[in-house]
Amino acid sequence: MEAATSQPTAPQAQVHHHQFEFTGKAGEFFKIWIVNILLTIVTLGIYSAWAKVRTNRYFYGSTKVAGSAFSYLADPIQILKGRLIAMAFLIALSLSIEFSPALYGILILVLLVATPWIIARGISFNARMSAWRNVRFNSKVTMGGVFLHFMVLPLVVPFTMGLAAPWVVQEQKKYLVKNYEFGNETFEPTFTTGDFYSLYLKAFGLMILAGLSFLIPVAGVLIAPLLYLSAIALISVGQFNLIYGKSKLAGVQFEASMETLPFMWIYFTNLLVIALTLGLGAPWAMVRMAKHRADCLIMIADDSLDSFTDHQQEQQSALGEEMGDVFDVAAGL
Repeated sequence: MEAATSQPTAPQAQVHHHQFEFTGKAGEFFKIWIVNILLTIVTLGIYSAWAKVRTNRYFYGSTKVAGSAFSYLADPIQILKGRLIAMAFLIALSLSIEFSPALYGILILVLLVATPWIIARGISFNARMSAWRNVRFNSKVTMGGVFLHFMVLPLVVPFTMGLAAPWVVQEQKKYLVKNYEFGNETFEPTFTTGDFYSLYLKAFGLMILAGLSFLIPVAGVLIAPLLYLSAIALISVGQFNLIYGKSKLAGVQFEASMETLPFMWIYFTNLLVIALTLGLGAPWAMVRMAKHRADCLIMIADDSLDSFTDHQQEQQSALGEEMGDVFDVAAGL
């Protein structure tokens, strides 16, 4: 009998770990920041729309992964329109208090009804104005979804004496992530309610220790605030790791490794520098925090990453600029 011929096996895709990096410099951003402030003052706030776009374009363009930087695509005029509408509404609201209480009540009701829509459109606008390798992000959040997750679910917390808080936060984050898209692919959250309860229980433990520390004369006054702030930092860092580290995109995974103590050190030394420099240290602090966040994030993908992004770009090319300006205006609110 002839020996069976072995079939050649297809080569396995090689997995790569792509480190996020932030290449911005404090000196570079300071020039942008100070010009933004001066022109915003001179133009009585009108330039603030351009200032926002310049700032976002610098931070997006300085954030890279797999050799490619992110892009911020918003037009300052879109943002300015939204801010002018918001300002007109606030002026009308302020004047109505003095001259027409009935109109004031109507405007408050309009604002309450419109709030979920404003939030949903703002999230969608920010997503669509973000891109990587010429492929846009997108968000499918809806007015009803925002109303349910951010206005109804929080009402459960006081009725459960706070016990439902981790579940509510988890539901909110899951809703945002699973409605976020890159091209035509949707992000998939893999974090669980148990992850959030574990995180919040640790933070609650620190708060209990903070309360008990007051039993120590004098020292408790110093220890308690530190423990409370540590609990807040723990939640912030933990949520960063859960949201970014436990979300997938069509086989692309992420690894988040932020730690509480380094985060606290950067955060509080940033505040100290800003205070000592009367605010002039803000650009340095912003660049420093952006670099730290990037250093804590890795994208895990195989050799198909290039073909994946090329495919997404081809799928999106037909969309062009067909999005209506009305939603972009609303995002400015």
